[in-house]
Amino acid sequence: MLKSDEVYLRPIGVLHTPFRSASECPRQGSITDHKGEAEIFQDYAPGLKSIEKFSHIWLVYKFNSGGSVPIITTPGHSRGVPRGLFATRSPFRPNPIGITLVKILEVSENRIRFVGADMIDKTELLDIKPYVPAIDSPNEKVDSAWLENSFSETKDT
Repeated sequence: MLKSDEVYLRPIGVLHTPFRSASECPRQGSITDHKGEAEIFQDYAPGLKSIEKFSHIWLVYKFNSGGSVPIITTPGHSRGVPRGLFATRSPFRPNPIGITLVKILEVSENRIRFVGADMIDKTELLDIKPYVPAIDSPNEKVDSAWLENSFSETKDT
């Protein structure tokens, strides 16, 4: 359980994936076809009602890694150019919180099977939010070509 200013984050479930360590995980879930399963704790299972009507969901989870966080970093895909941490998708964050957009394959009772796994097996699930294109995909031009090009070059197959 995480505590910050008297706010507690309680896991609502656990994520099951084929990955046992961070080094095995793909860089981004949206560019992989690895499957996983979200097991929702029984107290929260009623909250899944109607989730199957969405094609994708955001999984919000607690990173399993910790340690010091560099505010300026040089990710491998930035071609040696230093970037501010908040301009990157690095898993090393001030708060160990990750998000991944996954495609729903099947919903059954308290489980969601999905494609797009990029997290370690037995990761604590903090929240689920439906992906809504009109909200989550604004039509604004953003100059992130350095980042987009690097992911298209490293896409998992």
